[in-house]
Amino acid sequence: TLREAINAANSSGSPVAISFNIPAGDARHFYYKDDGSGSPNGTVTLANVATTTAVNDAALPADKDPDWPHGWWSILPTSVLPTATQTVVIDGYTQTEATTNTLAASDNAVLRIELDGASAGDLVTGLTLSGDGSILRGFVINRFTNHGLGLPGSGVTNVTGDFIGTDVSGTLGLSNTGSGVSLPGNSKTIGGSTPALVNLISGNGADGILLVNSNSDLIQGNFIGTKADGTSALPNSGSGINLTGGSTVFNTIGGTNAGEANTIAFNTRDGVRLADAGVGNAIRGNSIFSNGSTASDLGIDLGGDGITPNDTKDPDSGPNTLQNFPIITSALMTGSTRTITGTLNSTVGASFTIDFYQNPSCDTSGNGEGKTYLGSMTTAATDSNGDVSFTFHPSVLTIGQSVTATATSDVGGNTSEFSACAAIINGAPGAGDIQFTSATYTVAENVPGGMAAITLTRVGGTNGSISATFTTSDGTAQQPGDYTAVNQLVTFGEGVSSMTVNVPIIDDTRPEANETVNLSLSSTTINTARGDGLSPQTVDPHAALLTII
Repeated sequence: TLREAINAANSSGSPVAISFNIPAGDARHFYYKDDGSGSPNGTVTLANVATTTAVNDAALPADKDPDWPHGWWSILPTSVLPTATQTVVIDGYTQTEATTNTLAASDNAVLRIELDGASAGDLVTGLTLSGDGSILRGFVINRFTNHGLGLPGSGVTNVTGDFIGTDVSGTLGLSNTGSGVSLPGNSKTIGGSTPALVNLISGNGADGILLVNSNSDLIQGNFIGTKADGTSALPNSGSGINLTGGSTVFNTIGGTNAGEANTIAFNTRDGVRLADAGVGNAIRGNSIFSNGSTASDLGIDLGGDGITPNDTKDPDSGPNTLQNFPIITSALMTGSTRTITGTLNSTVGASFTIDFYQNPSCDTSGNGEGKTYLGSMTTAATDSNGDVSFTFHPSVLTIGQSVTATATSDVGGNTSEFSACAAIINGAPGAGDIQFTSATYTVAENVPGGMAAITLTRVGGTNGSISATFTTSDGTAQQPGDYTAVNQLVTFGEGVSSMTVNVPIIDDTRPEANETVNLSLSSTTINTARGDGLSPQTVDPHAALLTII
């Protein structure tokens, strides 16, 4: 039995390979009978599982379902299996007629070994591997009352070519109550860049993959939240990938080379969630889309609390240092020329890699996800204000869709949340819209120079000049005792994408609680003198909050 094999491996003192050759007459040899729903339509029915003694797929009964015309063997432990503490290779692909995936955009693996946790007891994880150099491949793991797979310890472990949380066809959710894969250890590899290494991790009761105080893990090439076709929904009930714990650092999710991207879609919460994780977690090149059930659920969520506003010069700390996201000012198709422009405000004197993505529509949060990876570029170093502009020419843009971007620090490897969406439009850039760079600003009452610097960004184009009226009004702070009121016309000239407005702060030296000032931009007018033949127009006003501490 599998239990006996793991116990033997633990006692061996040397690496052990566990292979499978379960006979056709085994009592738990199953196939799907045709459910009559059409031939084929991608649908199998759990109620139509039947036993068989067929020696191969060709010998299966004539009533086999054409949507999954294969047999499989199911292992049903009646109690928790022992942890594999020594180096072990558990290889489900050694069972008769099992085959690895051969496709890039979906998963056509034929898995023959199912580990069914329905009778294993309460709070039981399906398999736990802690031995350095261990490998798990070719398994279906489902219906356990805790996680599907647990990977503790610091030893290297590879998990490849498995279905975790689904049935053998990869179309039905057979949930593990916890996460599909739990990673409280370091140096694990989940998936890989070639089709045979891809895992399907979907349908689980919590997160697809949970990293807890783990570092140096590599997660690539997997389908997380989809069916085996890579496009249909089979969500995990939590986030696609959840990184938690301050020691969860220097992990890599995805990549920009062929085959490295994970597809992370349809999960109930965030695509990738870093509620209280550490730093250095690179999240690049993935296809992240259609995640979340509320507007606060994001493709990438730093802090687990919805959109984290950018802050001037990016001095804050937190998951991935709460790295600021880029501001895309335009995404244009002009003839055969495709151009994305934007700005980033972050750490002074640093350079960043900007990854660009295209989406059929914008996420409900307004800060999009990233379905189709378009490519990347490295910025110049930011200036003394933390600002840098960028221009990128992708090989593909589709008018009517939207573009988003992330920023990853070249020193540290911290990836930001996705930027706000920018619509892809045809023709020369428009004049755009003046917006606050952040929804919140903070200034010390005794700030040197006595000024709060409020950065404004021009979004949607930089053609011609554009003006807006910047005003302050009392929140809990009152003028003239706490600050000096500002009512100022701000004009962005041709090509200008960022400006700063100063609000004078009064240091009254009295002990007092934090106070707020309301900031607004109104009557943004595109000037007739800009020379593009368009009429003047007014866009919606914008608001922000300044806190004096």
